[in-house]
Amino acid sequence: MISAAILSELPGPRGLPLLGNALQLDPARLHLDLEAWADRYGPCYRFRLGRQTFVALAAPDRILEVLRDRPDGFRRLRAIETVNGELGVHGVFSAEGERWYRHRQLVMKGFDRTQLQAFFPRLAAIARRLVRRWEPAARTGLSFDAHTDLTRYTVDVTTDFVFGCDLNTLEQGSDELQRHLELILPMINRRVNAPFPYWRYWKGGADRDLEQAVAALKELCGDFLVANETAAGPPANLLQGFVAARNEGGAFGAEDLVGNAITMLLAGEDTSAHTLAWAILYLAVEAAAQRRAQAEADVVGPISEPRDLERLTFLDAVLMETMRLKSVAPVLFLEARRDRSIGTLRIPQGTGVIALLRHPCLLEGQFSGARSFAPERWEQPRDTRRYPIHHKPALMPFGAGPRFCPGRQLAWFEMKLALAALVRSFRLELAPGAPPPAERFGFTMTPSHVQIRLGMRR
Repeated sequence: MISAAILSELPGPRGLPLLGNALQLDPARLHLDLEAWADRYGPCYRFRLGRQTFVALAAPDRILEVLRDRPDGFRRLRAIETVNGELGVHGVFSAEGERWYRHRQLVMKGFDRTQLQAFFPRLAAIARRLVRRWEPAARTGLSFDAHTDLTRYTVDVTTDFVFGCDLNTLEQGSDELQRHLELILPMINRRVNAPFPYWRYWKGGADRDLEQAVAALKELCGDFLVANETAAGPPANLLQGFVAARNEGGAFGAEDLVGNAITMLLAGEDTSAHTLAWAILYLAVEAAAQRRAQAEADVVGPISEPRDLERLTFLDAVLMETMRLKSVAPVLFLEARRDRSIGTLRIPQGTGVIALLRHPCLLEGQFSGARSFAPERWEQPRDTRRYPIHHKPALMPFGAGPRFCPGRQLAWFEMKLALAALVRSFRLELAPGAPPPAERFGFTMTPSHVQIRLGMRR
């Protein structure tokens, strides 16, 4: 519980004049550094980056308090809006205030149940492609990097859903769009956490690559926007839904539509691929969990409609447990829009607030055997003898409050459908001699060294 009422009395690491604690944080492992400070200083501590003071929160009830007080009391860190605005990829993710309300309405229309139901057959077809792509490796016993193909899968799903365009990178092998997308979020993370905006005065090679990637995405999205502006009938993809909303009187320009299309690409490509990669790594190690997942998938058989997915309850548990241990969004960067209170702590306007979303999920006070992969803890009824402590509200994989992830249902369909198809078709194991997987932070948390080996089951 937060007991301090004065910000200056909170514990935290000592820093340097002017720089604060900037040199103590590694951008590639930012979430791990912040979680280590939570272990040392407790669930509420302070630190400083340059002239800005930050409060880090690792208590679920206080995190929920902040998330529910959005967008009026707290906003995303101002630097996120600034950096995205400079790059011209200003969509619902980085929008604030009245602009956010308008963009949220625009985006949510594209994720209604009717749209998702209509898209499901195309989603199932892309999952079957992923299986076909992995079959040669399964027959020969070759090891390979699964994360690369999982990212191709999510790129294909996202571009089809957003643009109605079947890029089919899984079979055609074109990774140009994927390379552009992979550049952007890590560089946004670098700029958001930079002590000063160096790129306004000098640009290195990585900054030039970033701007070229953004320019290529803008051109691609602009071309798709033109192609979808004259489509007749009800919207058949997300971009057509954006166009329809604009034509119905919404105050949206082409830049707004393109910015949100890029936002959907970045969000859809990244997070689902990372979660699937971690889930496969866990199943490759945990033989009993893999057998249970395979048995369940065998009973259900090929997936043809959303209600088939509802029968895969153990795969639900596998994904929940994966997101608990390996959250792709372990850290959320916020800022107080005005003077606020969190518990008894007064937060002055402009103070940065860092929500450590994953850290509570790794604590014994929130989950029994918190560091162990145990999907069965999510089954109903729960085995209260094995898992007496199970604080479900501590897990917020899609956020909480008014700004929860609008694409969470699509992401769930996408991940569960792929996982069901893969465990039904293959035996999974780690590649012999491969380095252990590691966590890397780049605005989202990415797995590295996802080296696996497959065997055919059917």
